[in-house]
Amino acid sequence: MISNEKLLDYFMNWLFFLNKDIKMGKAYEETKRLYRVRRSLGKLGMSELIFRLKYQSLHRVYNMESFKKGGRFYGGAHLDIQSHMRGFIRINGEPVVEWDYDALHIFMLYHLRGLDIDIEQDPYDIIVGPEERGLKKTVLLTAINAKDDELAVKGIRKELVDDGIKGEVLTNKSIESLLYRAKLAHPDIADDIGSGKGRMLQNLDSRIADAILTNLMTENIPALPVHDSFIVPQQNEDRLRELMIGEYEKVMKFKPGITKKKNRNRPKKWSN
Repeated sequence: MISNEKLLDYFMNWLFFLNKDIKMGKAYEETKRLYRVRRSLGKLGMSELIFRLKYQSLHRVYNMESFKKGGRFYGGAHLDIQSHMRGFIRINGEPVVEWDYDALHIFMLYHLRGLDIDIEQDPYDIIVGPEERGLKKTVLLTAINAKDDELAVKGIRKELVDDGIKGEVLTNKSIESLLYRAKLAHPDIADDIGSGKGRMLQNLDSRIADAILTNLMTENIPALPVHDSFIVPQQNEDRLRELMIGEYEKVMKFKPGITKKKNRNRPKKWSN
């Protein structure tokens, strides 16, 4: 019979895997090793571990300058769960689905200018260059939050380092090149890249999220917001989609792109 000490050791390995190693951007081989540690629980005859959330309330966080900046929802324990694990969430014992707004802030910038854009088009893939989509996305979204190009370069480098990226891509020359190509790919909103509009966009998307959550709550449908995506029981999927489209149109006057997230049991990997 296994000792309580050994059982605790297995359990702590599981928590260590969830809360630290993936966030630290470990190498792929190291990540696979950690998955093998996780599978050690199966040797104990365990088929699942059930976690109940201790922190179940949300609050909105605004920028100190104004209630018109920021306003996204924070505080729920589900926000700290890695994206590839959210598909394992159960609400009242039911499987869940997660729907996400596509390239939300990029499309918002076009719509704020009264410009329609093909919501089927990927705004990150159209940036020319050999870099992978994930890197281009980091560059574009980070730059929108920065007040000028100089701060954008610094912010982008920090994001890439935090993601475990190394090498030539971290140099000023490489980042400035990517930033330049991002503006070329989006000439209609080039002035918004390096403009510091991120907090204003967060305020708009938080208003949309608030309306979606309020409607769902009124209809007795539980939902977990993850900034620009929402998790609901599978049986309420159609209603969530309807609200995501409708509430966006009320604020932005254009139709958004939304996508159902695939359930994944491993972190997404993209190389340098």
